[in-house]
Amino acid sequence: MSDSVTFSVFADLHWREGDWSSCEARLDAIVARAVRAKAEFVIHCGDFCHDVAAARGMIARYAAAPLPAYHVMGNHEFECSDSLEEVLAAFSMPRNFYAFDVRGFRFVALDNNYHHGADGALKHYADESVWAKCHQDEVALPPEQVAFLREAVATAPGPTCVFSHASFLFPPEGGGVANGREVVDLVEKARAGRPVLFFNGHYHRNELVVRGGMAFFDVNSASSLAWVDGEHHAYPPDIMAKSPVSCHTFLNAEPLSALVRMSMDGHVEIEGMRGACFCGADPEALGFDTRDRRGRRVDPNLLSASFSL
Repeated sequence: MSDSVTFSVFADLHWREGDWSSCEARLDAIVARAVRAKAEFVIHCGDFCHDVAAARGMIARYAAAPLPAYHVMGNHEFECSDSLEEVLAAFSMPRNFYAFDVRGFRFVALDNNYHHGADGALKHYADESVWAKCHQDEVALPPEQVAFLREAVATAPGPTCVFSHASFLFPPEGGGVANGREVVDLVEKARAGRPVLFFNGHYHRNELVVRGGMAFFDVNSASSLAWVDGEHHAYPPDIMAKSPVSCHTFLNAEPLSALVRMSMDGHVEIEGMRGACFCGADPEALGFDTRDRRGRRVDPNLLSASFSL
């Protein structure tokens, strides 16, 4: 057992067929950075791709990384799929939530892509329409995973890191998990004083909140700054011609990822990245309102931080 662990985390790569955002090069750069840092593993916090069948090459590229490469379920993974089982098979995953230990640290991956249907029953977004999968009105963690998380945290040999697509910290009206407060309270009780660090993607924002012995890291997108409803023509014509949705998307210039170093005593070092708007095209400067449900504007960077839990 070591007294520290290093790993790489990224989110929202958003590969799609006819892709214009160089996702292959971005993924290679993220993995190469993790390897240079001697990271134990790399993990993405969802929305790796929009179509797992079309993304077989990208999925294989990630699986071939020279270090363990883990998946977390995002809503867009199900966009062109008919079932959760189809996505799990594409990612070679036995189920959509799991845990593993590395040198006394516990890592937990969850799938909070669930919602309550008209009949009140909890349903996975994989079974919904494309519109519902891409425009989630509610996200929730089902009881089975709540119990799994409680047990994983309570029995952890040391600090725990929890990975999900949506945030457990944000209120539901801000796009967070509907039962997120229940989950956070449960973890607070189960952790028995051990540090816990939450990671999420989904919002394409860059924020860290530290509360006592727990921290919540909203990981910025590895590729996409923002989707806008109106059209822009800020990129060169050859780029705009590569995809019919490029006129609605603003990109990060850099393949954003974070290197996280965590000590057994709860000290955390996050090495982020300074980025920029692709081609200098800042959506706010071009008149687009990019505020999310919590009022946060886009930021082409991924923060760095040093703190103790």
